[in-house]
Amino acid sequence: MSGGKQVLLAEPRSLCAGVRRAIAIIDRRGVRFVDSEQEVPEGAVCVVSAHGVSPQVRQNARARGLDVLDATCPLVAKVHQEARRFARDGRTSPLVGHADHEEVEGTFGHAPDQTVIVETAADAEALDLPPDITQRRWSLPGMVH
Repeated sequence: MSGGKQVLLAEPRSLCAGVRRAIAIIDRRGVRFVDSEQEVPEGAVCVVSAHGVSPQVRQNARARGLDVLDATCPLVAKVHQEARRFARDGRTSPLVGHADHEEVEGTFGHAPDQTVIVETAADAEALDLPPDITQRRWSLPGMVH
């Protein structure tokens, strides 16, 4: 390492307020974790995780008669709201993360036609961005610069 600097990761990692909130919501229930709303038994309660879900997941759950309890972190919900607003304004949003991560899937689902998932440096380099992009500071609520 140049300069003798090290990055240390402390274990265990703490939970964000949104995850703590979601745990509190489900703490009083018998819970079984599933990968899809399709795995929830008909007529049961479907708790949306702190990472949120796409509108399609909510529609699928309601169509199956599931009682949907939303434990989406308020900060994640704000990102979903911003993604929809940017899309309404005709703006393309780069979304940095892994395409198969539930938080990315949820955010992408709110504005799929105006969102580009960026997983690698090559993905970032391939973005067709306005020339003045490097002079702007981009942020969403909760982001740290």
